[in-house]
Formats: sequence, C-alpha cells, structure tokens
Amino acid sequence: MEEEKVRDVRNLMIQNRLTYIKHFEEFQDIFGVPLSQFWDKLLGFDVVKFDVNFIKPEEGKSTRQVVREKYGIRAEQLCTDLIKLDH
Repeated sequence: MEEEKVRDVRNLMIQNRLTYIKHFEEFQDIFGVPLSQFWDKLLGFDVVKFDVNFIKPEEGKSTRQVVREKYGIRAEQLCTDLIKLDH
C-alpha cells in the first residue's frame, strides 16, 4: 500500500514536470514572466498564486475574463491546460 502511494506521487510529479516542460516557453512568451513563479513540483500550476500575485482581477471579474481580455484566447486556453488535473 505504501509503495503504491509513493508510486502515485512519483507519477504525479512526472506528469507535472512534463506539463511544465511542454508549456514553460509559451507561458513566458504570453505573460512575460516565468512559469516557475507559479509552479509547484507536486501540485503543478498554482492558479491562486497566479491570480493574486499576477493577474489581480478587479472586483466582479474572473481570472479567466482578465486573461482573455488582456492576453487573448490562446492565453486563456493555456491556463486551462495548466490547471487540468489529467494533464
């Protein structure tokens, strides 16, 4: 049972790393900041940190709305890809 948990965590970390590698350049190109500022090796994309520290949506607007308005549809899709649980 313990080995299975360790294997699951290891697999999650591998998947997160692959997702990071796949998207880090595009994230930098779109947002002008490194993805690593909002990335956790175990949890992946920290959308809350991204929202609070970078996007900072005004009252009544979602992060998704601000990303789409300021950075475009591709940026919105990139964020959606990064927060998916099944990379």
